Amino acid sequence: MKTCSLSEFMQAIDPWLSKDYIHKVCLDAHAQLTLIYTDGGGDTYRIDDCTESQLTEILEKIQKMGVEIEFHKAIAH
Repeated sequence: MKTCSLSEFMQAIDPWLSKDYIHKVCLDAHAQLTLIYTDGGGDTYRIDDCTESQLTEILEKIQKMGVEIEFHKAIAH
């Protein structure tokens, strides 16, 4: 997992924001984003300076590029 700022995250993924490169983005209950690439690889990011509304904006931008967004909820015990 990579911890970074919102700015660093956007700079890292901006060239790859396309359904041709990113197959799916998964958001877990801990606000970690996992990018699953079309070649089967993936990276997990924890954005350490991001509000919930900023995270929603990021996901909306990614979804508009044609990338599937998947939400994972915590498992209740």
